[in-house]
Amino acid sequence: YKILKTILKNARMKTIDMEIALMDFFDFRQNIIVPNISYGLFIHECDLLVISKAVYLTEIEIKISKADLLKDMEKKHKHIDNQNRIKKFYFAIPKSMECYSNYIPKNAGIITVEEGDFIGQTQILKESPINKESRIITIEEKWQILRLGTMRIYTLKNKISELYKQKAENIIRELPE
Repeated sequence: YKILKTILKNARMKTIDMEIALMDFFDFRQNIIVPNISYGLFIHECDLLVISKAVYLTEIEIKISKADLLKDMEKKHKHIDNQNRIKKFYFAIPKSMECYSNYIPKNAGIITVEEGDFIGQTQILKESPINKESRIITIEEKWQILRLGTMRIYTLKNKISELYKQKAENIIRELPE
């Protein structure tokens, strides 16, 4: 038990852990939050997109390693939406990566997510500059984001179903004949 607890405590944070912590932080009960938006809306992928009650968008770029953060600097789009739909833009990183925050672009805020026993504790290290040119999204854009979010739910439910089937098959294989 102690070994398992140590392994879990020292396990490297996964993107899904960050997504869950950030969805809690941005309050999914009050805002629409959809992961992995790109197809049909943006020229770049948004790791998390938040639609506020005021119908403004916040983009969150999630990085879980220094290599991942450095690779982001090579992207051509620089997280700029030419249609001014993004009001706030953040990079979210594990707390242990705070020392690499100097690699984060100046036009981005910084959010840290605690790891280990305190996983999910989230705080804003640097507030995002507000894009004063941003606009509220149109009803068509909102529906497109909602549709893409529904597609994510469908895909995840299919994955869960497949995992259940695999687990059942493994249990059946292990049963004595």
